[in-house]
Amino acid sequence: MNILERARAFLQAVVTRLSSYSWRRGIAVALVVGGGYCAAQCGPATLAVRLEINGLTLVHHTALGNAPDILAELEIALSEQDRAALPSDDALASGEPIRLTIATPVEVLHPQGRTMVYMVDGDLAAALEAGGFTLGPLDRLVGLNGPIDPAAGLAVPTSPPRVAPAAWVDLLRRPQTVILEPAVPLTVVDRGEEQALISAAGTVGEALAAAEIPVYQGDSVVPALDTVLTADLTITIDRAALVTLDADGRVAERRTRADSVEELLSEAGIVLEGEDRVSPEGSAAVAEGLRVSVVRVYDEYFVQEVPIPYETVRQGNPELEIDQRRTAQWGREGAMRQQVRVHYENGVEVGREEGESWVAREPEPRILEYGTGIVVRQLETPYGTLEYWRRLRMLATSYSAATAGTPRSSPYYGRTRLGEPARQGVIAVDPSVVALRQRMYV
Repeated sequence: MNILERARAFLQAVVTRLSSYSWRRGIAVALVVGGGYCAAQCGPATLAVRLEINGLTLVHHTALGNAPDILAELEIALSEQDRAALPSDDALASGEPIRLTIATPVEVLHPQGRTMVYMVDGDLAAALEAGGFTLGPLDRLVGLNGPIDPAAGLAVPTSPPRVAPAAWVDLLRRPQTVILEPAVPLTVVDRGEEQALISAAGTVGEALAAAEIPVYQGDSVVPALDTVLTADLTITIDRAALVTLDADGRVAERRTRADSVEELLSEAGIVLEGEDRVSPEGSAAVAEGLRVSVVRVYDEYFVQEVPIPYETVRQGNPELEIDQRRTAQWGREGAMRQQVRVHYENGVEVGREEGESWVAREPEPRILEYGTGIVVRQLETPYGTLEYWRRLRMLATSYSAATAGTPRSSPYYGRTRLGEPARQGVIAVDPSVVALRQRMYV
């Protein structure tokens, strides 16, 4: 039913209803109702159009019924690289969406310059191929976040909430950048041996790391590690010698390009002082596997004290009665001080030497006094009163001519040491204690 038929039916219903009103009231109602109906039915119609843009569905309300007109209304201009599926007017009115695939521009930086390609549906490999790039198995693509797999493509922008169609298209058309690093042939000379490589690395250092060729501290690499890789480049590695350095209590391996042991020590910041020595000597050449030992030599001096023993002196004292003794002075050791030099190597004592000495304190002798004073005393005996000046306690033994050890044929048989015949009143004594011919009372 078109608009005229619907209007005729509506007017017939109104006339039937107005027939029950007075003629003035009927005319007023008819004008109001008829005008409102015509305004509602004859005004512009609104259509909800769905747009599918790179997988995102958006809804646009419009009075237009033609897809190109709707895109123009949305200010969406399609490029040659974009893909569009535009429905007919009737299909659009029945709810079929407008399908758009917007191509993303990708700037490719390569050794020859810059080239713009267009990626559709995230297919970076197809975009590169369409742009004339053929990637080899060792070629490399690098983005802002690192290496890129062409088969995986680039990250698709994330749509913000309640985005307008034109804003979404602008976001999809925001250019992205990739760097193409084509693999190039190069030669590595390591310890005089050549090795041919093909690398897509950006620099010399990255190429050596990718080829698992280690570079140690002290190695010389020409050209430098940060040099940009170019085709047919020759990389020469002058290896540092691996040596073992034993110094100051630490044993460590290090790599060096020093020519001599002296240069190696200077490179390591090791200074020889005084009598320090190094093995092998400083002029020795540095070679792979060399072990260098530094011996720290120093002396320490101290003064030690050595006791001087005291002497014991015996002195006669006439004020002291004979056979009495006393200690007049106990005695004290003296002290001799001596300088000693202790020789150390790497903190271990290897010898010591005694030097100058002097007497710091003289010893004091021990003095023992014995009595020499004679005191005459009297003793009553069966033989009368005897005067004596010394009394001794002795061990008495028998003594006879037969037991003296002298043969009977000897003229000294039965005689004493002084030639006196052995008889009562004669005794044998120790001359060191009792003088010979000393008169004694037993």
